[in-house]
Amino acid sequence: MNSCDKCGYKIRGDEGNDFGIIYSLDVAPAYCRNCGNAYPWTEEALKAAKELADEIDGLTSDEKELLTQLCLATSRLTCLI
Repeated sequence: MNSCDKCGYKIRGDEGNDFGIIYSLDVAPAYCRNCGNAYPWTEEALKAAKELADEIDGLTSDEKELLTQLCLATSRLTCLI
């Protein structure tokens, strides 16, 4: 996968520049820089985080939602780097 499924924008990653130097990102982007759509790996991670939150005993529904939202916010921050 090298472009966003929603808008077709190229995913940042291993790229060359005018000098022939190839560089890469240490972490795969979580969201499309163009449209904000979550990439499939981000959707899977968020799904797993929500499932984990649902399995933790003693959390209220509000706490579970907050945990899910924190995971979402954290993954969105990584896309801005």
